[in-house]
Amino acid sequence: MGLQIKYVEPILFGYMFCAFLNMPMEQQLVYQKLCNKHFNGTFCEKIYTSHQKQYGDFQNMIQKETAQWIIYLNVAKTIPAAVSTILFGIWSDRFGRKFFMILPIIGDLILAISSILNSYFFHAPVSYMLIGTIITAMFGNFAAILSATFSYVADVSDKSSRTKRMVILESMVYFGSVVSNISGGWLLQKSGFVAVFSLIAAALVAQIIYLFFLKESYKRRLSKDKKEKTLNCNAIKESLDVIFKRRKERFRFTLMILLSCFTLLILFFVAVNSVSILFMLHQPLNFAPSAIGYFLAGLNGVKFIGALLVNFILIHRYKWTDYSVILLASVMYCGFALSMGLANKYWHVYVGILWCLGLGTGTSSARAGLSKIVTAKEQGKLFSVLSSIEVVISLISSTGFTAIYKSTLDLTPSFSFYLLAGLTVFPFTFSIILKIFGQKSFYEVLEDKEEDEETEKEEKQTDVANAENYGISEDLNKPINCINLLEETKQTNGESNEN
Repeated sequence: MGLQIKYVEPILFGYMFCAFLNMPMEQQLVYQKLCNKHFNGTFCEKIYTSHQKQYGDFQNMIQKETAQWIIYLNVAKTIPAAVSTILFGIWSDRFGRKFFMILPIIGDLILAISSILNSYFFHAPVSYMLIGTIITAMFGNFAAILSATFSYVADVSDKSSRTKRMVILESMVYFGSVVSNISGGWLLQKSGFVAVFSLIAAALVAQIIYLFFLKESYKRRLSKDKKEKTLNCNAIKESLDVIFKRRKERFRFTLMILLSCFTLLILFFVAVNSVSILFMLHQPLNFAPSAIGYFLAGLNGVKFIGALLVNFILIHRYKWTDYSVILLASVMYCGFALSMGLANKYWHVYVGILWCLGLGTGTSSARAGLSKIVTAKEQGKLFSVLSSIEVVISLISSTGFTAIYKSTLDLTPSFSFYLLAGLTVFPFTFSIILKIFGQKSFYEVLEDKEEDEETEKEEKQTDVANAENYGISEDLNKPINCINLLEETKQTNGESNEN
C-alpha cells in the first residue's frame, strides 16, 4: 500500500507560505509596473525611497492607481472562489477530502506561472495579471484549502484531541506567513520578482507530491439512487440550514452572535494585510521591500507565539472560554490599529506589533465555539459555509478598505486604521453579550440527553409490547399493589387445590 500519511498540517503550512509570499509581491509588482508605465526606472526609485515632499504628489498618484488595480484583482480572486468553495464543500462529503485539497493548489500553481510571465515581461500591461487571478479563483483559492483541511482534521481526530489539532492547524497559517515574509522581502531585493514567484511554484509542486502520500480521511459515499444528482438546490440549502435552522435552548442565538464575531475578526485580519503595505510604502515611512517583509514576519510571528501562549496559559490553565478570547482579540485589534495609525517612524511600527500577542486565537476560538454548538453530522457543512463567508468577507474587506485608503489618502494615510479601531467596539460588545447570555453547554451534551430520552422511550415501548404479548393490559406506569397481587395468587392456588 506504500507510505500513508495522516497529517494535513504541512499542507496548510505550505499553502499559506505561498499565499502570504504572493500577496505582498503581487501588490509591489503592480506598484512598480504602474510607476514604470508613467516614469523611468531612476525616477521611480526616487519615488520609492525619497522622504522629500516634492515626490509626495507623484507617490499619491501611483498609490491611488495601485489601490484601484488591487481592488480589481481582489474582486477577480474572490467572487468565483466563493461559489467554488460551497460546491467543493458539498462534493467533499461524497468524494473525499484529498481531491479538493489538490484543486486550490493547482489553481495557485497556475497563478504562480502567470506571475512569473508578468514579471519577466515587466512592461506588459497590468491587466494581464487578471488572467491567472481569475483561474486560481475558479479552483477555490485559500477558502477551499481551509475548508478541506479543517474537515480532514475533524474526520481523523476524536473529541478529546480535536481542539488541540485544530489549534495547531490554525497556527500553521501564522507560521507559514512568518517564514514567507522573512524570506520574501530579502529574496525580492536580491533576485527580483521572477525568483520569488519561481520559489512559490516549486513549493506548490512539493505540496502536490506530498498529497499523493496522504491517506484519505473520508470514505467515498455515493447515493444508490441513480437519479440523484451530485449537486442540487437541496444540498446547498442543507449547508445554509446549519446557520439558520431553529435550535433548542440558546444555541441558535449563540451561533448567530459567534458568527458575527468570526466575520468581524476576518474583516479586521484582511483589512490589516490590505492597507498596511500601501501605508508603509507611503511617506514618511517609505519601507523597502525587505523592511515590509520583516514587518509582516514579525506581525505573524507574534501572532503565532501569542496563539501558543493563549492556548496553553489562558485556555488550558486558567480555563478561559472562547468568548473571553474573542474579547481579548477585540481589545488587541483596537490597540494595534491605533498604534499603526499614529506611527510615523520605523520603530513605532515595530513596537505596535506587540499588540498582536492576543490576536492569534481570535478566529480559531470563534471557529471552535461554532463547532461546539452544532451536531457532529453538521461539522463538514459548517466549515464549508465558514470558508465561503471568509471569501466574501475578504472581498468586502480588502476592496472596501483599499477604496477607503485611496479616498482618504489626501486627508491622511492613517484614516483606515482609525476606522478599524472604531469598528472593534462591535466584537467587543458581542463577546460581552455571549459571556452573559450565550449558551454555556455544548451541543453534544444536548445530543446525549436527547439520546438518553430516546433510549428510555424505546425501552418503555418495548416493555409495553412485551406486556401486551403476555396479556397484561394495565398501564405500566401505574404502581403495582404487591399485597393484592399476593392475595389473588393465594386464592387462585386454593381454587386449584379444591378442584
